[in-house]
Amino acid sequence: MDLVQPKTLQELLVALLARTSAAPAIELQRKMAAQKRHYSLPGIYKELNKLREQGVVLKQGKEFRLSLTWVLNLLEMADVMYESQVGNLTNHSLLPPPDTSYTFNFHTLPRLDDFWIHIIVLMTQASKSRYLYQWIPHPWFHLIQVDKTRPFQEAIKAGGGIVKSIIGGETSLDIESSQRTLPGSYEFFYAQGPFEGERQQYISVSGNYLMVIKLDLPTAQIIDGIYNSYASALAIPTSEITLLARMKIKGKVRISNSGRTAEKYLKKFRDYFGD
Repeated sequence: MDLVQPKTLQELLVALLARTSAAPAIELQRKMAAQKRHYSLPGIYKELNKLREQGVVLKQGKEFRLSLTWVLNLLEMADVMYESQVGNLTNHSLLPPPDTSYTFNFHTLPRLDDFWIHIIVLMTQASKSRYLYQWIPHPWFHLIQVDKTRPFQEAIKAGGGIVKSIIGGETSLDIESSQRTLPGSYEFFYAQGPFEGERQQYISVSGNYLMVIKLDLPTAQIIDGIYNSYASALAIPTSEITLLARMKIKGKVRISNSGRTAEKYLKKFRDYFGD
């Protein structure tokens, strides 16, 4: 069932109900018409009844809603698929072949961070390069997924790699991140670097592999605000950390495998670090 780009009437109905708590059939028909997808009311009822028989949809009065049991089962299956397909640190199929690129979209920071961690480990394994260079406007991942920092750095160290990161801020909260670094795996640098104008982008490059993460402007501004407002992670209200972890974002990840493209970034990093 394709809920991102629904093609059938059933897929379209589920996609619409996923974005609303409940709606009568006539309202669903209006929403579909607004998307230039026109169906008769009897046809909509027919498909809704099929979805009820499958346990996907419930009817309460005149309104239809997704079954919570079905939603929870779907989420559980999604987590299983994510761990087996994306979370597998030996799954090099996530890296593009030479002279190609892959693009992925994410809607929460924790899920984006999970993916980012895995790709960095894969990049260091596949590139065989000693260093992986990064540009990070702010290390927000230390705020929302503290428990994953150490295992990630241990994986980098076990592979013999070193990550050199230019941090785009020099606030107390930015500098605090260096205190969570595993010696021999990660190095942070705070002097102004060549990517200062790229406040929405997070750049990672190793060998021929380049990963560029772009956050939407509102998300980048919220992160900037947190780092400019608090002196330490302990000073940030729990509610604000929770909001940061749960808010909807638009995060685009582009991974490329091109020596020519990667070299443009590598030169800037090497000049900065003197490597």
